[in-house]
Amino acid sequence: MLLLGLLAAGAQWWLLREAERSLQRIAYQWQGYGTLRYERLWFNLWGTGVLYDVSFHPNGLMQGMLGTPLDYRISVGEVRIDDLDLGDDRSLQRVRLRLIDLDLPMSDGYRLRGRNAPPSLATLGYSSLRLQAALDVRALADAGLLLVGGDIGGDDSAYLRFDLQLDATPSQLARAPDQIGLRKLRLDFEDRGLMQRYQDRRAAELQVDREQVGEAIVRLLDQRARRERWRWDAGSAAALRSFVRAPGACRITLDPPDTVLLRNLNLYSVGDWPPLLGFRFERLPDAAPR
Repeated sequence: MLLLGLLAAGAQWWLLREAERSLQRIAYQWQGYGTLRYERLWFNLWGTGVLYDVSFHPNGLMQGMLGTPLDYRISVGEVRIDDLDLGDDRSLQRVRLRLIDLDLPMSDGYRLRGRNAPPSLATLGYSSLRLQAALDVRALADAGLLLVGGDIGGDDSAYLRFDLQLDATPSQLARAPDQIGLRKLRLDFEDRGLMQRYQDRRAAELQVDREQVGEAIVRLLDQRARRERWRWDAGSAAALRSFVRAPGACRITLDPPDTVLLRNLNLYSVGDWPPLLGFRFERLPDAAPR
């Protein structure tokens, strides 16, 4: 029994050391996007593990994409690793994660930029977004595909579920994101208060009643579609107008006829994006009250 105990302890020590090395390797590959830290790691003999008190500080490419302040930090109470599969060369083959108590601080300085950008989440009354999330990433090396799926949501904001197919490898994501090709995206969205807050904000800005704000936003949407000559199908246009008037649940699908390199999007006018990307917008049945 003593020998078995020593063997188990030795195996546990070796597993923790290997997990630590693998995480360090992954963090190094992604250092162009940000800095990952955690307080404690535990890995089981059967291949699952937990990272405790995780933080991520976006920098470089990620900070530029998100527009976050220099001192912005994302924190997660626990990252539960349900599956971690590395190839013979230690490259990522598959990882399944659950993020428990993901906290995204909000500030008025953290917002999308541009003439038609929406208001910051801070101005909508969110000091932070408290979310739960899951992520499943699989690399199919023979097909040159990266499959990314998961969901993320909060009780007072929104719920998002996504399935994404990319012409890419994990190393391309880390080192050459402009060379990624889009195969397909399906994104399901359910409003849990976020869109209602946005409409209240727009009602105040446009000086209209709460009941009129949906129609006012539809008019602005139609003006932009005409100005930019959006080539989108009538069904998607009608569904989006319906969603704007009464937010609920919807689905966005991108299914391009040919793989689209993300770096080439700026070669086309915005109006040509819908057919180029195979864009479809659908309303979904609203979820039962929570």
